Amino acid sequence: PDDAAKVAKGNVTYGWSVLDSTDVGQSCSWDGGEATACDGSASKVLAKGGHTFRMVATDAAGNSSELSRKVTVLADADPDPDDPDPNDPDADRTAPTVKLSSKKQKLKALRKGLKVKVRCSEACAGTVVAKAAGGIRFNGSARLAAEGSSVVRLKPNARAKKALRSSPRSLKLKVVSNLADRAGNSTTSKLKTRIRK
Repeated sequence: PDDAAKVAKGNVTYGWSVLDSTDVGQSCSWDGGEATACDGSASKVLAKGGHTFRMVATDAAGNSSELSRKVTVLADADPDPDDPDPNDPDADRTAPTVKLSSKKQKLKALRKGLKVKVRCSEACAGTVVAKAAGGIRFNGSARLAAEGSSVVRLKPNARAKKALRSSPRSLKLKVVSNLADRAGNSTTSKLKTRIRK
């Protein structure tokens, strides 16, 4: 959500990318609590009221950048995700249908990011992450204002950049999206792909 946004019940998810020439450590905290390690995304079910999310990225030289967002949850998150509000017969209880796909890409092009096409059956938003062995990650976020599709560019983390510089013959990736509609109904979609020279 944008800073100072008002959101409906359900998971609140933030996604981001960090670019640096060295390895970068990331830590996240909610509402001033203890910071924990994170990498490209963070999600939490929040109670009704105001909340603050904070992410700090620190490179090997000790330089740090901080991002923070404030959000107001308009209703308590329901404990049963299959019945978000039993007192409201018109409540949206259906998670969006999401499909991921990826056209053929070359390893060299991944230095600028992995392109993934995200199709959603309704307006939805959330994170998209691609992982490979050795801590390699590509992080991004998708936001569709209505039913349709959008191409998302997932940015490589420091380990991915290092691996790509070593000129591997191929890279096997598992792509996972965590998207939610405006009512907070979330769904996960997966895609396996292999990128070659």
